[in-house]
Amino acid sequence: MYRLSEPPETRLEVFFDQAKKPIMDRIDAWLNNQINNVEIPCRSKYLKLKAKIEPGSLTDQFLRYYQTDEHLKELLLGKMDDFIRIIRNLKDNSTALGYPEEYIFSSMKVKDYERYENHGAKLIATVVKDFDHFNTIVSDIFINNGYDGKDNDGNAVFDKSDFVNMLNLRICPYCGRAFIYSVQQSGRKTVVKPQIDHFLPKSIYPFFALSFMNLIPSCQTCNMKDCKGNHDTVQVTPEDVRYFIQYPYDFDESKINFEYLLDGTAYNKDDNFKVSVDYLGDKFLKKGYNDFLKTEEFYKFHHVEVAGLYRQMMILSSKARHFYKELGIKKVWLKPTPMMMLGFNFSDENEGKYMLYKFKKDIFLQMMNGEVGKMFR
Repeated sequence: MYRLSEPPETRLEVFFDQAKKPIMDRIDAWLNNQINNVEIPCRSKYLKLKAKIEPGSLTDQFLRYYQTDEHLKELLLGKMDDFIRIIRNLKDNSTALGYPEEYIFSSMKVKDYERYENHGAKLIATVVKDFDHFNTIVSDIFINNGYDGKDNDGNAVFDKSDFVNMLNLRICPYCGRAFIYSVQQSGRKTVVKPQIDHFLPKSIYPFFALSFMNLIPSCQTCNMKDCKGNHDTVQVTPEDVRYFIQYPYDFDESKINFEYLLDGTAYNKDDNFKVSVDYLGDKFLKKGYNDFLKTEEFYKFHHVEVAGLYRQMMILSSKARHFYKELGIKKVWLKPTPMMMLGFNFSDENEGKYMLYKFKKDIFLQMMNGEVGKMFR
């Protein structure tokens, strides 16, 4: 759990230059009716419906807007405020055009087509009809030919390893307790690769699939379907935006605090230490971090690290008190205590490099502000 630093403009420009051609080429192909082989995943074993763009439709308007470098940059290099504005605009436009939101934010099933396209009548195998389906077409452009796409030379449009190396991260910014690298299958080889999560899931928001600041390096656990996966992290209404997980580029460490409780006086027993998480009354963050990331469930097992740190602190403080009294050494030597105890000093530069950085920092500060800290003063 830590705040990601925004990349320099020069790096963003390089990213855009690499991504824009395959995206622009695919947009042009759709708008010029050169694509007729993309099937709509309506989950019917009888029907093979093909996606197409109706003139003046929501899809047509959306793609024509992002057909220029200036506007495409808004999408690929935007920040969260830009993402929210785009989502709201799509919601407003879909309402004005009479589109159901399923057209935009999900892959529709047969019953959806029967309801919206066939006026309630049942679709049968003899029906031949094409549909203007926003989600399918935008997914084809930004996911299949963007995030997962290859250029004319067969190179990946988006290189995950290059992306993570540029950000210089090791630890998952969502949980702070695991590396962002995992073992994955690449052809016939098993290789070590970084995990990339879409903060705004690409299954719901495919148009953000290749947006730089929506791409969050994460650990395999946080990125899996049973954790964050495809869960929507924001609730966007005309009046407000609610976050179920903090957006890493806007992460505020004061909104989440790790705490421990020593149950009894026997600090030689690991199980006497209990770990809890305080969300300062934010019920949305509490729900998101526990439902999506299982934060409290995972961190309760780190009571062992709390017990070890507590014992280290007690030993150090008792030794320090002896030195003060017998040798007259000044307390200034205790200034680098975090480095001695945790292996790092409190610095923004260290957050993405050390496992359990925020957790250990919060626990250490609680100890220093409590009974253990009194022995240093």
